[in-house]
Amino acid sequence: GHRTDERRFVREVLLTARLQHPGIVPVYAAGRWPSGEPFYAMKLVSGRSFDRVIAEAVELPARLALLPHVLAIAETLAFAHAQSIIHRDLKPSNVLVGEFGETVVIDWGLAKDLTGTIPDELPDLPAAPSGTISTLTQHGTVLGTLRYMPPEQARGLPVDQRGDVFALGAVLHHILTGNPPHHDLADHLLPARVSDGPPPDLHALAPGAPRELVAIARRAMATRPEDRYPSAEA
Repeated sequence: GHRTDERRFVREVLLTARLQHPGIVPVYAAGRWPSGEPFYAMKLVSGRSFDRVIAEAVELPARLALLPHVLAIAETLAFAHAQSIIHRDLKPSNVLVGEFGETVVIDWGLAKDLTGTIPDELPDLPAAPSGTISTLTQHGTVLGTLRYMPPEQARGLPVDQRGDVFALGAVLHHILTGNPPHHDLADHLLPARVSDGPPPDLHALAPGAPRELVAIARRAMATRPEDRYPSAEA
């Protein structure tokens, strides 16, 4: 896995360096140590993981107060999409929230350049702990974290901007219900459920949530990409 890690590392540097946006940590420098090991220097971002922030907001009104962060995530993804880059692994643990409300999307190691300028050709990565699948191969194998993953990605099919839209909907689902999608499902049942769709019934899971937000989350998490919002901007 060493070469794989290095290629993934270099990809993340190249992709992130193309994205100059307040919601993305800037790369200051990149190169190799005398030993040949690659390195890069990024701005130090202090903040808490968004999944922890959501967990601490026990009641729905406290979670609804976090919606500006979801909006900021959507704006950051809209910016990346305008540069033809999709994240492919969006989830609350890949978002940092700073002391003054800064919202930063991190871990672009599985991002894809839709123009093909930076080739999408990583060999197999080792599978991560249960509940996540972190393999990324030339054959479009599954990657990302299943509970936030669009069905087409779980099936190993190509993903475009609408895959990130699905993940945004899953983050909104987490805020509205207090739990990730399929949180009550055993890990070994997840791949089949995610691949098949349809998403969980939000009306039943979040009876007190504003209907408009439920409708937005449901459309973003539609099983078929063509039924979702066409872009993060939308």
